[in-house]
Amino acid sequence: MGILKGVYWKIPISIITGCLAFSETEWILIISLLIWMILDTITGIFASLKRNEKIQSRKLFRLSVKVFVYFFGTVGVKSLVMSYPALEAFAVQSFLSFFLLTEIKSFAENVKVLELGISDDFINMIKDTILRKK
Repeated sequence: MGILKGVYWKIPISIITGCLAFSETEWILIISLLIWMILDTITGIFASLKRNEKIQSRKLFRLSVKVFVYFFGTVGVKSLVMSYPALEAFAVQSFLSFFLLTEIKSFAENVKVLELGISDDFINMIKDTILRKK
């Protein structure tokens, strides 16, 4: 336990220091991603209610898993970019943009279930953008 004792205080300091390393553009993408995740969760709950599905904590747990994966994935890419500056060319922005498009697609699918006027063309356009289909 003596080895791990000194590690516990380093983890929060590393996270805070890593967050300070993000550029303004990256922070805008992070905040946008959080907003779309919240909108996706809210519309997902309403879509489940419309389909008469039971709201389960297992489904809501996936939100915390997404936050965990998105956060550590982004911090990991940022750390890689800081270690190898040649990778700087929009690596973090591309990573965050992929997650952002994924959330927008999920939001659009939920809105479609709620019959609020999102067309299949819009959803297919987002899928094509994510999968880079021509």
